[in-house]
Amino acid sequence: MGNNVKCPGCNGEFVVNGEEHTVVCPYCGRETDALKARKYYAVFQKEAGEKKEVHGEEYFAFETLLEKAAFHLGKQEYEKAERYYKAAIERAPRDYRGYMGMVACKTKNYTDFKDVSHKEYLVKAMDVADENAKKQISAVYKVYDMKASMTDKEYSDYLSEKQKDYKARIKKAILGLAKVNDEGKKKAKISFILIFVLIGIGLICCVLGAFLNFYLIILGMLFMCSAYAPFTIWQKQKKSEKYYCFLVELFNHLVSFRFNAKNEKDGMQTMLDYMKDILLGIKNGDPDMKIENTLHKMCCFVADESECKEGVTFLKSQPLTAKYFE
Repeated sequence: MGNNVKCPGCNGEFVVNGEEHTVVCPYCGRETDALKARKYYAVFQKEAGEKKEVHGEEYFAFETLLEKAAFHLGKQEYEKAERYYKAAIERAPRDYRGYMGMVACKTKNYTDFKDVSHKEYLVKAMDVADENAKKQISAVYKVYDMKASMTDKEYSDYLSEKQKDYKARIKKAILGLAKVNDEGKKKAKISFILIFVLIGIGLICCVLGAFLNFYLIILGMLFMCSAYAPFTIWQKQKKSEKYYCFLVELFNHLVSFRFNAKNEKDGMQTMLDYMKDILLGIKNGDPDMKIENTLHKMCCFVADESECKEGVTFLKSQPLTAKYFE
């Protein structure tokens, strides 16, 4: 009997034999642990069920069409993506996302700077969007519009300046997180000591209870159980510290990373985006799964870059990312 699974790399869904330990995604070709792929699918199914319950059948159907369209758009299957976006527009003609999806299809994900057919969908998107959505549309479209009106050299210079600024902000965020990390170390140290204090008191109470009063044993057990709270604080901080140290090392080595010549700026930008996501994950205390998913995507991206041998070597040497190259 087969199991439904979802690829953590490209979000593609497929069916595998229940006895397999590793699976290969038929869409992106990446090998993934079968258990992880099943859990990934289960998480998405749970979220889908909750969306259907909260928003209703019609809205859920619209969201499903958007997800399928985005999947084909990511694979550069523009005609298939168009069909789903058009179906989404029929279901919800007052939602701007369907129209913006068509803009992305017509411009081949904002890479075809000569296309004009997308403009009718852009106008429709602006017509139905609220003020916040209009700001999002402008933010997405202005880069494409700028590129379409610039020469290659002008746009290259613009990207270089923008990337320098972005890198400076990432560095500032890492330095800002250093203070948070130091404070966390102090809390972790106190929590570590508290674990042994509570366990020690609990053991003493249990020993005394064996000779004096049974209730002392119960009290001792309560003390030992209460050690779990500082243990979770200590464990969480140790993980955050590992992520932080990894980011510092990665930032210091980033200058040596080389990407495919024509995509070098895009490659560096993508790496900075991944670092930003990890920074936000540490700051917001996100579950490990979210940060690990970002690390996995980063490793896949670097591994796919034929010119980035330095990046592969560095990531293979790091305990947090070495497992993704095994």
